[in-house]
Amino acid sequence: MTKLIDYENETSFVKSEYINAEKKYKELISLYKLVVRWEYATNDLYSLEPYYFEKNRISKGKIVKDVSKKWSFKYGFDKDNKLIICNEMASFDKYYETFYTYNNSTIIQYYYSYDMDKPIIAVGEYKYKKGVLIQEAYWAQRGNYVCYYIYDDFNLKKVIEYRLNTTDCVKTRYYDYTFDDKGLLSISYEKNYIFYRFTKKEFNEILALSKDILVSSIIEKLSL
Repeated sequence: MTKLIDYENETSFVKSEYINAEKKYKELISLYKLVVRWEYATNDLYSLEPYYFEKNRISKGKIVKDVSKKWSFKYGFDKDNKLIICNEMASFDKYYETFYTYNNSTIIQYYYSYDMDKPIIAVGEYKYKKGVLIQEAYWAQRGNYVCYYIYDDFNLKKVIEYRLNTTDCVKTRYYDYTFDDKGLLSISYEKNYIFYRFTKKEFNEILALSKDILVSSIIEKLSL
């Protein structure tokens, strides 16, 4: 049965932040002053979306210890080891900028272009409960959506995605995450197409890393 949602209400915040992103950028660049450590990588390393790399078949990058060598991403962490900035190189002197702000059980992600006037590309709102992502709202140049994450004993079981298409109709998609008796995870769309398979051990390692870097500051504050 399809869950009924108030799509306009669920995306109102990210839409508003997207519209006012130019003014917001002037505020967000102050986060650079809070960076105490930079981490460099050959490709993207972190995502707030569970199984993002696996579902999209994207290879995660590797940490570059010698910054004189080629790197594509750099991540800025504050004194509490929270990820607050990501720079993705577009050319030698231009880069995309992503900023992360934390507010109790919510993380807001702002993604800006490399152009000089820094136009906004997307804004994401990620809501957590007991340390796991339960809802995501996303507003971007090329579309927007709302996702609900459903768990079974803290293991992701299903994602329900509501996406607004060009005809202003909300399309619903279902993604299933299931472990077999060997601990291999299958990610499927509408129970037909299998995106990816990997071990539960690998997932636990990824989950531990994401909690440490992205949401460690909010887990203890979550009482529900």
